[in-house]
Amino acid sequence: MTRLFPILGVAAALLVAGCASPHVSYTSIEVPPTGPRKIEPAATMRSALINEGSGIAKSTRYEGVYWTHNDSGDRARIFPVTLQGETVAMGDGLGIPVKMAENKDWEDIASDHKGNLLIGDFGNNANRRKDLLVYVVPEPDPSHAAQAIAKRAIPFHFPEQKEFPPAARNYDVEAIFVANDTWYVLTKHRADADTCLYRFNSYREDISNPLELVCSFGARGMVTGADSLADGSRVAVLVYDNVWLFEPPSGDVNRLTEGKIYWRPYRLGQCEGICFIDADTLLVTNEEGSMYVIPVTDLIEVQ
Repeated sequence: MTRLFPILGVAAALLVAGCASPHVSYTSIEVPPTGPRKIEPAATMRSALINEGSGIAKSTRYEGVYWTHNDSGDRARIFPVTLQGETVAMGDGLGIPVKMAENKDWEDIASDHKGNLLIGDFGNNANRRKDLLVYVVPEPDPSHAAQAIAKRAIPFHFPEQKEFPPAARNYDVEAIFVANDTWYVLTKHRADADTCLYRFNSYREDISNPLELVCSFGARGMVTGADSLADGSRVAVLVYDNVWLFEPPSGDVNRLTEGKIYWRPYRLGQCEGICFIDADTLLVTNEEGSMYVIPVTDLIEVQ
């Protein structure tokens, strides 16, 4: 059920939607009373250096390669892995360092479907940060490159956030994806179980880019990752204990919740990474390095 809040009743809109705007839609999605499914890992990342995996992205340049990284506390580096959990040659053996970048709190990684990786340095647990940004990193050759280089750093902010921290800590971010050449992020909430979808309308390096609030929906938990097919026809959203799949009409992500929606709860540990293996298969990873393969057909259609 999608509810469009009018200008009147602003307070009610803010309370339910968890976003500081009465002008966007909030979707409450009814799901069946289904217990979480526990499945076995398809593989485990074998490198002991990947000890707090926080994102996963499929390479668009190198067959069979997936890129991952650690959470805050690690150096600025990425790891190329296979679906079998094996690491591809990693430069000096310690991962591929990303020059011109700093890991303050890397939370997600995505492909722009054009040979670049987007690394989100936007972890914001306390909602105090004013330096959220995304690094643009051309994919290095995982078999030969000694380093990768962040060619661009794109700062951004949420115009609705007026206090640092706000009373409702709903401005953490752990999910970024690209559809139809447009970047999107989803917020991770601590005051409610919703999420807000924001869109990049500019990609300047010299200013903090204001994101545009698109919509909000009841995610039933904290959003920790997301991915999209290049044409936006399918968008996957990961919560700690469930997975969502959206099929926006005509691939228009700005209408994310208006098409078919699929969902299922899972018990897979602290999952923070998700990407498409192909249009019909998802890869989910947790902080401990376990890798789970989930066919889209395993999800339940709820809308």
